[in-house]
Amino acid sequence: MAWQEYGSLHCGDSLTPPEKKLSNTSIEKLGISTNRQLPFYGEAGGFIDKQGNWVVQPLYDEARSFYFGQAAVCLDKKWGFINIKGEWVIPNVYNEIRNNTSGLIAVKKGKKWGYIDQQNNFVIAAAFDEAYNFTEGLARIKNNERWDYINTSGIFITQSKFDKAFPFINHLARIKKDSWWGFIDTSGFLLGNQKFFNAEDFADNLARVNVSKGWGYIDRTGQWAIEPQFYYATDFNNGIGRVKVSSTASRTDRDEWIYIDKTGKKLFANQYFEKAEKFSNGTARVKVNGSWGFINEKGELVVPNRFERCLDFKPVN
Repeated sequence: MAWQEYGSLHCGDSLTPPEKKLSNTSIEKLGISTNRQLPFYGEAGGFIDKQGNWVVQPLYDEARSFYFGQAAVCLDKKWGFINIKGEWVIPNVYNEIRNNTSGLIAVKKGKKWGYIDQQNNFVIAAAFDEAYNFTEGLARIKNNERWDYINTSGIFITQSKFDKAFPFINHLARIKKDSWWGFIDTSGFLLGNQKFFNAEDFADNLARVNVSKGWGYIDRTGQWAIEPQFYYATDFNNGIGRVKVSSTASRTDRDEWIYIDKTGKKLFANQYFEKAEKFSNGTARVKVNGSWGFINEKGELVVPNRFERCLDFKPVN
C-alpha cells in the first residue's frame, strides 16, 4: 500500500488559506511523507501537498500525520480520524487517541482507555488508565500505576504489574519491575530468567545490560554474547560497538573508549579514545588529545583531530 504523502500545517489567524479543491492527483505525487510533520503555526491545523496547496483546510485544533490513509485530528477538544478528503471516518468523540496503525486503535473515552476497530466499534472496553497500540499482537496497558500486556481479545498475558513496559520488537519486550530490568517473550516469560541492574533494547541483535561486574551484551536467547566487563557500553551498529573500559575517569577526559566486534574483540589495534561515536556513512567521530577528528572503518584517521566540535557526515541529497 502506498503511503499518503501530505504534510500537516498550522496557521495563525492572520493567514487566510486559499481555497483549494482536492484534485485527482495520485497519493504518491502529493505532499510530504506521512511519517513527517511540518511545524505548527498558530491555532488551525490542516494538510498541504508538496506545492503548498491546501488539500485539507486548516480547521482543526491539532492535526497529526497520515497513516494508512487516515489522520488523527482534534476539533472542539475531541479527537477522531479523517481521510485524505477531510471526511470523518471515525467521528471526533474521544478525549485522546493513538495513531491509526491499521489494527485496533487505542482511544480514551472519558477517563479510561480502550480499543476500537476500524469501524469505530469498541472491541476492548475502556477500562485502563493508559493504553498503547498493539505491536506483534500485544499491547501495553496501565492500571494503578502498573503496566501489563494484553492480547487483541483483551486477555492479560502477564500479571506481573511492571513499573515500566516497552513495546514488543521482534518478539521481545523490555520491562522493569522493582529494582531490576529484563526482557519478556510474547508468552510473558522472562528471557533466560535473567535480571539486570539496567538494560537497553536490542540493537543489531544484541542488547547491552548491566550487572554487578559491569556492562556486557546478551543475545536474543538471553545468553551472554560478551561477558559483563565494561564500565559503560553503547548499542552495536553494523557489527561494531563502543565501550568504556575503565572507571577511573569520566566519560570524556581520558583515552578509555574503544571499538569492539560482536565477540568482544578490540578493534583498531591499540587505539584508545577520549570519546568515540558510532559509525555513520563510513566514518566515526573520535576525540583525541582534546580535539575531534574522523576515523574510517579500518580505524584509520581520515580527518585529523583538529576540531573543537563536529557532527557526522551526511549525504547532501
